[in-house]
Amino acid sequence: MMIILKNTKPFWQPMKGGKVNLHNYLLRSFLEKYGFGQFATVKDRTSTKTLFHNDAGILKVHDQVTIKRWIREWLESVDDDAFDKDGMFDTATPQMDSCEKFDVLESWQKLNAGNLQRQVLDDLPVYSEEGFKDTETLNLFGDTRNSCHIRFRNGVVKVTKDKIELIDFSKVKTQGAVWESSIIDRDIKITKGEGAFAKFAAQSMLRKDRSITNKDWRKEYKPDDFSRAQYRGMTTSYGYLIHSHNTQDVQKAIYYIDADSDLGKPQGGNGKSVVMGSLKHYKKTSVQDGKRFRQNMDGGGRFQFADVTVDCKFILIDDIRPEFSFEMLFSMITGDMEVEGKGTNKFTIPADRKPKFGLTTNYVIPGVGTSFKRRQHIVEFGNYWNRCNEEKESPSDKRHLGKLLFDDSFDENDWNDFYSYGFKCVQQYFNEGLVESPNNKYDLKATKATVEGLDGDGTFTDWLDEWIKCDRIADELYKDDGISVKELYQTFIRSNPLQHPDANGIWDERRFDQGLWDFISAIEGYHYNKHLAKRGDTKSSRRWQRGSAGDQQNHIRMTTDFDMEWLSGKSETKTKPDDEFDYAGAFDNLAK
Repeated sequence: MMIILKNTKPFWQPMKGGKVNLHNYLLRSFLEKYGFGQFATVKDRTSTKTLFHNDAGILKVHDQVTIKRWIREWLESVDDDAFDKDGMFDTATPQMDSCEKFDVLESWQKLNAGNLQRQVLDDLPVYSEEGFKDTETLNLFGDTRNSCHIRFRNGVVKVTKDKIELIDFSKVKTQGAVWESSIIDRDIKITKGEGAFAKFAAQSMLRKDRSITNKDWRKEYKPDDFSRAQYRGMTTSYGYLIHSHNTQDVQKAIYYIDADSDLGKPQGGNGKSVVMGSLKHYKKTSVQDGKRFRQNMDGGGRFQFADVTVDCKFILIDDIRPEFSFEMLFSMITGDMEVEGKGTNKFTIPADRKPKFGLTTNYVIPGVGTSFKRRQHIVEFGNYWNRCNEEKESPSDKRHLGKLLFDDSFDENDWNDFYSYGFKCVQQYFNEGLVESPNNKYDLKATKATVEGLDGDGTFTDWLDEWIKCDRIADELYKDDGISVKELYQTFIRSNPLQHPDANGIWDERRFDQGLWDFISAIEGYHYNKHLAKRGDTKSSRRWQRGSAGDQQNHIRMTTDFDMEWLSGKSETKTKPDDEFDYAGAFDNLAK
């Protein structure tokens, strides 16, 4: 039901012959009175603005077509007699009768939406949250660094480090307007959050050797250090993505990957897309098909995010391929995000208000080094649900979840548990931050893909990793003199003669030298000529030449943070007893 505000003036006038004239200035005043305007995200006055309708503090995104429809529906809602003489919208003059309702509607129906944009909408008042010059300040109610607000039909759930509570809208109404898309169309009741989704997410972390053929295979899947650590990395990242606030010190893309994937051996079906995709139930989401993701942002790829609007808070790039270039997202993750649609102007979402990024993949994606590390939070999913599929079982079986997630069988209690699980994840994120999972094995695989390429088979990287852990330690090459790169290359060729260019191999000394640097600098805890660290972090700054004048050769003293551990013969990993996974305990302790 449309509301007719007091002192609303008609934006139409009678003309000779019973025709109707639509008055652009009066129409602009009408739209302004009813809360329509343009939202600016940057101070550039020529930048593209977002049309919106402020409906009692709820900001609804519009365009020329939807505004034309809104006005038509408003006109239809007005009583016919309001257009008659002495009615609320009497437009009679001494020379002409008042316009009839359906004549006004007919004229409005004929109006070209493009003309409406150029002649009226582009001249609506401009608002901005920052109060830019030539704009009116619009106060928006959003998340802060230490608080998260999730809006439902029956109130707002406020999450802080210490409390999760449902508060009435009246308590936050004065804090500012909100985007319509941020209101979840459900009533909420806060629970312990131990429902079907919570169990699904926890079991997604479990991993076991695929060769196990136990008839009751589920008993073989028990939590270990790996699954516990990955689970913690997942829950804090899930809370991070629900929280809509952006800060400069925490700007990362969340990567959900398969622990079992290796070069040329993708793995899937383990639940990562289900977990990541569930965020669409919390906030407006743009889903990008990773298989069709364009790499060239200067070409057609610049329209990749054309469906992203100013109120979008999450971008999911699902199922990316091994050729995906993460570098193309660098500026979007840490800076402003520029959005361009086909046939439309660009607009910019500032860094502190832009959507957060999530990515899923079945592959090992190349990319190592500090620039990648500081922009990525990687969580490795196990193979429990993949094994479930191999056993021709379904998550909906009673022995697993007993229902499908988010379908018709997902009842009100399930939804309450699902959202309450998310509240706890947000609270855990507030208390612990983004907890980094141990990804040494994945880092090694990513390094292989980077050093050897997507077609690499691990020949060089596997050999080098083995040399670092064994021969280097046994021959004490981590000490003062190190080893010349030339001598190390010859050692590699003796072990892998087919890799020499003379045998049609691809590993000449120059590529070996570069691969050596790429590999060592990419692995956490590995150091390339650490004694020269004061010079810088580049290969040239760490260059170390030894030998007599005229016969100097590049040398390397390769050290690691694990040398003493390897020397003592201690195991790299320690495991806890394989007890049953305490789901209730895991979720109850999320905030601890």
